[in-house]
Amino acid sequence: LKPGLAVMVLWGLADPGNTGTLIRTAAAFGLQVLVVSGVDPWAPKCMRAAAGGHFRTSVVRVGADEGGDLLTSWDWFAAVPRGGEDPAVLNDSDAPAIIVGSEAHGLPAAVIDRSRTVSIPMVESTESLNVAQAGAMLMWEWRKTASR
Repeated sequence: LKPGLAVMVLWGLADPGNTGTLIRTAAAFGLQVLVVSGVDPWAPKCMRAAAGGHFRTSVVRVGADEGGDLLTSWDWFAAVPRGGEDPAVLNDSDAPAIIVGSEAHGLPAAVIDRSRTVSIPMVESTESLNVAQAGAMLMWEWRKTASR
């Protein structure tokens, strides 16, 4: 991976529909690379949900332990349900690595500890958002301010 590219990391996602939706959304918003650990991004359900997104952005599949090693040159922004910075901070980064975690467990503490964290504002009675929804909102926030 070359520094200077906008990246989203899908850390340990299990649902091919969510993965495909995020691939499609990344292609629509101009993120250049998706790093995927967990579900096979080439599985039929994932391909259907991506609606051709695989061919408009680069999809890199890695093992669970490899994702962090690829991102040493990026500004890391880990999505967490509560307590992170406002997603508007993504606008200040030309090359963010936006990291979203698995549907059931979120992100490992080790990833959160070495990242800046962002949280989408929600009412207190909401525990969290679906990973595809949250990822789409974070990509949109990054995309808003730049002609990338």
